[in-house]
Amino acid sequence: MAVKKRTKKRLLLVLATVLLVALMCAAICAATFAIYINKYLRSEIDIDLSSYRLNLTSFIYTVDAEGNEILSDTLHGGENRVWVNLEDIPDDLQIAFISIEDSRFYLHNGVDWKRTMGAALNFFVPFRKGYGGGSTITQQLIKNLTGEDETSVKRKIREIIRATEREEEYGKED
Repeated sequence: MAVKKRTKKRLLLVLATVLLVALMCAAICAATFAIYINKYLRSEIDIDLSSYRLNLTSFIYTVDAEGNEILSDTLHGGENRVWVNLEDIPDDLQIAFISIEDSRFYLHNGVDWKRTMGAALNFFVPFRKGYGGGSTITQQLIKNLTGEDETSVKRKIREIIRATEREEEYGKED
């Protein structure tokens, strides 16, 4: 009976030791990852939304004999983009866009961690074909602003940091 108690005690001691070693390794890895992000990725993250210029369509007007402005021509590049204020977009269209692209848009701070973790898991252990990248609307905006579209962990980390910073600086409507 005493031998069984000692064996149980040793087993618990070994399990506790293994658990502590695993926790220490995880803490060291997390600290190393944080230092890497801070040292190597933070310097590449600045985005100034106020200086960003949209590639919008230009409208050329002429004035007729009565002094009325008449649309004469439109100029655009590869895409015909016309700015529309948020209040001019029907509520149903806004709701449909959010429900399709980022259903928890109003619940997160720029990153939907549930979708991000699912995408990361699917990246390493493919369990579902066609599973999205987990990007939120804010992350898609960052991707469009920066033009970065390579599939890499480094880009995704930069995108996550930028998205959380943008949502601290700007509201959801912005």
